[in-house]
Amino acid sequence: MAVVIGVILGIAGAVYLSNTQTGTSTTFKSLTTTTQQITPKLTQTANVGFAQYSELPKNEMLTFANSVKISGKANNSLSLFSANELSIEHIPVKKGTFSKEVTLKPGRNNIALFENSLSQERTKVLKVFHYRKPATKPKLLSTTDKIDATSEASILESKLEQKVIELRDKPIKVYSGKVVSLSEKELLLKTNNQTQKIMLEPEITNFFEVDDKDLNPIALSDVEKGETVTAFVSNIGGEEKSYTIYREPNTFLVVGKVSNINSSTYRLTIINYDKTTFDADIETTSVQTHYNKELSVIEKFGFSKLEIGQRIVALLYPSGTANSIQEYLIIHK
Repeated sequence: MAVVIGVILGIAGAVYLSNTQTGTSTTFKSLTTTTQQITPKLTQTANVGFAQYSELPKNEMLTFANSVKISGKANNSLSLFSANELSIEHIPVKKGTFSKEVTLKPGRNNIALFENSLSQERTKVLKVFHYRKPATKPKLLSTTDKIDATSEASILESKLEQKVIELRDKPIKVYSGKVVSLSEKELLLKTNNQTQKIMLEPEITNFFEVDDKDLNPIALSDVEKGETVTAFVSNIGGEEKSYTIYREPNTFLVVGKVSNINSSTYRLTIINYDKTTFDADIETTSVQTHYNKELSVIEKFGFSKLEIGQRIVALLYPSGTANSIQEYLIIHK
């Protein structure tokens, strides 16, 4: 009951403001970067024949939707592709326009847009953070004792607890990076060679593992130092804490060129758009495709057809001491 009283005093102002303020925009701060994460960047030559976007997600935006829309105008000869940790897809241009709903996984999404127009090419990479309301029943800040409580007090207490839950599901900030340390009260993340402190609510903060489009509940003890997590921060009664933390999958995205091929070990070297280099193994489970521009379709593509200099979009994941290719798409040079 003492905790509930504290909540009543602490969030009374927040409840009032949330009911009276309208038209305010949500702001948040995102701190992300490791050597194997894509960071926002635009590379291009002359701006000739490229797409003109009418709808494009804002870089580092926080969204509650399951997808973002990408649309605009372009020449029919433009080859346009989108990729994130879920898939690599072709976006067809028909009658000078294009439109695509890109499905988001929970947590951090690196969305790459690759354009190829004759001898010109452009790569644009955006970060989008997706908060998904957990399907599991949220834990309350306290268990309510009804003993000696008046009916009016019980109703008020119930309403305030519900308001706390609603505020927890409306994060205003998001942080993503590698775990430096983690306790019931505090999370330290390494982002951009800086350490970010995030306050937690003991026994209340929920942890989830991102599995493609799904969220699976995990325990605080399941999260290890060095793993990548995304923490969503809410403001309740003037206190900023994270009540929802996602453990991110290991899959990461690269967009660049094939710089080396080892046919005896089925291994590729890829130079990423930001000049970082990745060596990766082709597995029997790797999805290998290329874009057939004449037919405007994506087709199967064997290892023997790979050539140095080909444009490649690939999903990689760490496997032991090396990287393995989950999926790649070749766009011929």
